[in-house]
Amino acid sequence: GKNRYRRANNKATVATAGGDTQYYKVRKGDSLSRISQKTGVSIDRLCKLNGITRRTTLRINQVLKCS
Repeated sequence: GKNRYRRANNKATVATAGGDTQYYKVRKGDSLSRISQKTGVSIDRLCKLNGITRRTTLRINQVLKCS
């Protein structure tokens, strides 16, 4: 089809791979607190799942595990 890759308007980009694991792709302007709000996953949980700390610098296109 024409519009195979439609963009979600202002929605969190959360992809589910196979099982129940969900991932979030970091976009420009994102922070842990913003990602936490978008995904409904606490900052502490995001840190634990991804082996990062609140001080870790996020990179655009970095993929974070959300569940």
